Amino acid sequence: MKKLIIVYILILVSLGYSYESADNSGGFLGEYLSSFGSSARMLSLGGASSGLTKDASLSYSNPASIADVVSKQISVFYAPLFTGVSFNCISVGYPIADGSVLGISRVSLDTGTIDRTDSNGNLNGAGTVNEASYIFSYSQQISPFLFLGANLKIAAITIDIYSAIGYGVDVGAIVKPLPFLTCGVTIQNLLVPRITLSREAESFPTNLRLGAAYELLPGQLTLVSDVMFMNVLPDGSKYSDGYKMAIRWFEGAEYKLVDNICVRGGINYKEITTGFGYETKDFGIDYAVGFHSLGISHMVSLTVRFGMLLAESERWIVQKEKEVNFRFYFSRALKMYNEKNYNKAREEIVLAKQIIPDSQEAADLLAQMDNVEKATKARSIIEKAFEDLDTGKETEAKEKLAEAKQLDPSIIAKLEDELLKKADELSNDKKYEESKKTVGRVLFVNPDNTFAQELFEQLQSIMEFVK
Repeated sequence: MKKLIIVYILILVSLGYSYESADNSGGFLGEYLSSFGSSARMLSLGGASSGLTKDASLSYSNPASIADVVSKQISVFYAPLFTGVSFNCISVGYPIADGSVLGISRVSLDTGTIDRTDSNGNLNGAGTVNEASYIFSYSQQISPFLFLGANLKIAAITIDIYSAIGYGVDVGAIVKPLPFLTCGVTIQNLLVPRITLSREAESFPTNLRLGAAYELLPGQLTLVSDVMFMNVLPDGSKYSDGYKMAIRWFEGAEYKLVDNICVRGGINYKEITTGFGYETKDFGIDYAVGFHSLGISHMVSLTVRFGMLLAESERWIVQKEKEVNFRFYFSRALKMYNEKNYNKAREEIVLAKQIIPDSQEAADLLAQMDNVEKATKARSIIEKAFEDLDTGKETEAKEKLAEAKQLDPSIIAKLEDELLKKADELSNDKKYEESKKTVGRVLFVNPDNTFAQELFEQLQSIMEFVK
């Protein structure tokens, strides 16, 4: 029996060594339910997961994380650890309505068969040390920015001929304060599982877990971080005499190389991890490797997705139809725009915006058309202003000039360049009268143009000399 207890303590050490004191390195009862992980993805991120969503296995660290699961999911995770110990997790996510998801998980820590010895060290058959928990989860999407969830846990421990069952409850929340930031908080064992193997009842620790996921490069690079305060109510949840609150920390990063492949890395209070994942719409496989002081561990998980909710399927189909119809009108608008048929282009872009009102590219094209139309109208008004100027209607010409400048503030600079270039060409062709008239128009739109003033005087002198 002593050997079985020693093996059990070694398991706790490998899963949950804390940097407290050497006297208290045995870890907490049931720590496999809090400090490890439920998928290779989670472990390759160093165990940081409280701020992640859309994965049925995430109820392990935060029951609210599964609220936005939109298809049925089955996830299987296997991790052979040390001294013949293996960690296993099977998770199922089942959406029952839009934003309401049920989850069921079985998490186990198995040692297989171990020699039993008596108090004198003599072999006395074989025994087992096993822990298994069943987790029943419910998560609800309160709003696009807030998810809530809860776990009901049934924890069973078997050490040789002794076995016991305890019941516990976790609660969690996911908050999305910014489009690129997701924060999670979990209280594990709010209702504390109590285990009585022999005579004295022992309790799982109550833990507070905080985490965040930050999209540094949206859709490509995500940073994740968790911190867990274990045994926050030490008087009511001690594993060993005098054991105080411990802190566990987890850090990770995930980078999407291409659409289906991610590479990951992480570090936590007990090991360095890395791994990768391959994912499609219906299938995902993840691999992780951990570098622990006790050795190297390899972990793998497989996820299968199928059968979206009817509401979600319909929404997906509607969205795709919208995108197709939007592209039809937008491409027609772009064609009309390039052909300078702005009225028709505007009609098509209005139809496109009715389908996707917040389309940025439609708004940008509409803004371009507005600018082009204003510039075209301003140019037309300037031409009329020049006509008034030629017929001596200087007041009307100035009014039209002011109207054109209001429509297109950049038109004056453009006109100056164009008219001076034209005046130079006319002068080279010895058409001094027309050149002088053109320079006069430059001075009309900008009387402060010193170059035009000098050129006007030069042309005046040339014309007098020619006469």
